[in-house]
Amino acid sequence: MASVLQEKKLKRWRISFSLRLPAGPIYRSRYAKDRAEADQLRRQLEALETATRIGLAKASQIEEWISRGWLKAEEALGAFPAWREAGGPTLRRPVDLDTLRRAYEDYALQHSKAGSPFRASHKSHLALAGQVLAWLEKAHPRLDLSPADVERWLAELSRKYAPWSVYHYGTYLRLLLDRAVELGMAPSNVARAVSLSTPRTRQERRVLSAEEVAVVLEASARPPYSTMVSGCLGTAVRLGLYAGLRNEEMARARWEWVDFRRRILTVQASGEETEGERWSPKDHEARRLDVKEELVEYLQQERTRQQEAGFLGPYVIVAGHARLPHYRGRPIGSKALTRAFARVVTGEKLHPDLTLYCLRHTYASALLRAGVDLRTVQARLGHSDLKTTMTYLHALEAEAHPTDALPY
Repeated sequence: MASVLQEKKLKRWRISFSLRLPAGPIYRSRYAKDRAEADQLRRQLEALETATRIGLAKASQIEEWISRGWLKAEEALGAFPAWREAGGPTLRRPVDLDTLRRAYEDYALQHSKAGSPFRASHKSHLALAGQVLAWLEKAHPRLDLSPADVERWLAELSRKYAPWSVYHYGTYLRLLLDRAVELGMAPSNVARAVSLSTPRTRQERRVLSAEEVAVVLEASARPPYSTMVSGCLGTAVRLGLYAGLRNEEMARARWEWVDFRRRILTVQASGEETEGERWSPKDHEARRLDVKEELVEYLQQERTRQQEAGFLGPYVIVAGHARLPHYRGRPIGSKALTRAFARVVTGEKLHPDLTLYCLRHTYASALLRAGVDLRTVQARLGHSDLKTTMTYLHALEAEAHPTDALPY
C-alpha cells in the first residue's frame, strides 16, 4: 500500500503508491508540503490502489483521479472495464499547471540519466522545465497554443540563446505537453508538429598545453588564487589533472575516498550527513583510481593544513568560510569551483575557452598519449559509453600536448 517518506533536503514529503493494471504494476510518487497533507494524500491514494486491484470504482472517482494526474486515461480504460463500457472519458480536463509540474517531475526522475533527485544535472533539468512552464503560464495558461506559437517562441529564444539551449527548451516543451496530453489537459501535443533539429555537436575536447598546465599549477599555489574556496583551489586543479574527476565529483570528494597507503582514490556514492541525501556518480559509475605519489602527497599536506586551521571535515574541498561556519560540513557547490578557476584564466590571461572541466579532458588525453588502452581510459573516466571516450582520440594527432607536464 501507499507509503510516506520525508525528504528533508527538498522540504517535502513523498507518497509512493502502486497501481495494479492489466499490463503489470506501475509505481508512482506524489508530494506534499507537510505531514498532515501527506497522510491525507496517502489515504486517498490507498483508495486508488484498492480500486485498481479489484477493478471497481465510481465514475466520479475515476474522473477525479485522472484530473489530479494520479491515473492516466488510457490506464483507467484498462483498469476499470465497466467504466470503459460506459463510455470512458468524455471531457477535456481543466488545465492545472501545478499538476502538470508534478507529473513532469515524476517523469524526469524515472527517465533521467542522473538517477537521483540530488544530482546537479537533475536539478538543472527541473529548473529549465520550470522556465518553460513559466512561459506557458504567462502566454498560454489554457494550453491553447498552436504550432505557429511554438515556432515564434523558438525564434525569440534563438535571438538570445545558443542553438543547444534553444533545442533543450523545445525538448522540455514537448515533454511537458506530452504529460498534458496524458492528463487530458490538451487534445494533442502541438510542439511535436514543429521541427526541432539537433545542433551539430562539436566533438573536439579542449586540452591544456604543457605551458598552460604549468601556469595553472603555479597560479593555484600563490595569492590571490591560493585563498579561494577556503584555500582548496589547488586541490580541485590537481583532482582534475591527476585523477580526471568531473566538477561535481571534485565537490563531492570525501577524505574516505582516499587510501593514502595504497595510493587509491575511489569515486563512490555518499550520503550528506547534515541533510540525509544520497549522492551517486554520474551513470552510477563508481570507480577506483590508482593515483601517483605527487597527488597523494599534496592531499596529505592539504589534510594537515585543514586540520591545523580547524576546519577539517568529511569533504576534501571545504565549503563555507569563517563567516559561515555552519556550511563547513556540507559539500561545496561545483559552480563555486568553476567560478574560481575562471578567475585564474582571466587573471593569468589564458585562453578564454579554458574551463575547469578541461582539466579532465587533459587527463584523458594524456592517458591515451601514454599508450593506455581505450577500455581502461573509459573505466578511469567513468564513461558508460565507449563512444564518449573515443571523442578524446583527436588528442593523439595534436602537436602540442601536456604529457610531459603530468606525472602519470
